[in-house]
Amino acid sequence: RVYHEALSAFAAPGAVFDPEAWTGMLPAVLHAAVIFLLNKAYRHVAEALTDLENHRTQEAHDNSLIVKRFLFEAFDCYIALFYIAFELRDVDRLRVELVSLFSTDVFRRVFTEAVLPLLMQRLSRRRHAAASA
Repeated sequence: RVYHEALSAFAAPGAVFDPEAWTGMLPAVLHAAVIFLLNKAYRHVAEALTDLENHRTQEAHDNSLIVKRFLFEAFDCYIALFYIAFELRDVDRLRVELVSLFSTDVFRRVFTEAVLPLLMQRLSRRRHAAASA
């Protein structure tokens, strides 16, 4: 385990990363955000790398892209959970991490699949109404 005395002050009772407070979930939520950003960035890298491979068929191209993205995203998403579960053996921390990851993903999906399209539709209607008036 890595221990930094200066950083441990942030996990003291009442501090920003106090495991007993609601802010104790902040690192896990930040981890979920980093996972999302890394996956988004790697999507472009994987597509560029697959294009450079010059596959003979579209099916081979697609399969290569799927393998690259699956391996990266599976490793990126689950390596921290494996570390907490099997190296640290901290069930409480694992629970917080899992709840935070899945809750953050649910909020992200609801926003991108329901709220954002609704906002875009209303904005489009307002622009169309303003243009026709």
